[in-house]
Amino acid sequence: MEHNSTDNLDTSLLGDSLILAALYGFADCVEVLLKYGAPVNYKTLEGQTPLMKAVGSGDVPTVALLIRAGADRSCHSESGLSVFDVALAAQASEELINELNVSREQE
Repeated sequence: MEHNSTDNLDTSLLGDSLILAALYGFADCVEVLLKYGAPVNYKTLEGQTPLMKAVGSGDVPTVALLIRAGADRSCHSESGLSVFDVALAAQASEELINELNVSREQE
């Protein structure tokens, strides 16, 4: 299947929307965006993913939702930060760290 500029635009709009929903902890919006094809591992120009944004804001339900949807916890931003680096920098809660670790063990 060929992708045209409309497909790319749709992916970009969905991805950017997913980034914002994850950043602000709008788990219901994240769920809807994923249902409509938002790329769970979409990256900003800085290489940040929705999971990194949710981790950075400390939103456990959104983190759990993204992980269940297949978010890649092993990716790195353009500056070399991992999801776990973001969690450390944000002083993430023990609950959030546990969510990242438990989900990783289930892979």
